[in-house]
Amino acid sequence: MSLLGIHFDIQGYIFKPFYLILGALYFIVLLSLLGALYVMLYLRNTLEILLNNIEKERNKYNRLK
Repeated sequence: MSLLGIHFDIQGYIFKPFYLILGALYFIVLLSLLGALYVMLYLRNTLEILLNNIEKERNKYNRLK
């Protein structure tokens, strides 16, 4: 029997383990990609703020010369 053909009939509900595993893997991959996107955007925003502060400090000292 193939993994797709195996099913469990519990009180009228049919569960196919292959589709449950596939759904769980899809959910885990989706969450990991969204997490990676969030981390990338957070780092980009933080670095952008930091670079803007450095540029402001540099411009402040350039005016004093």
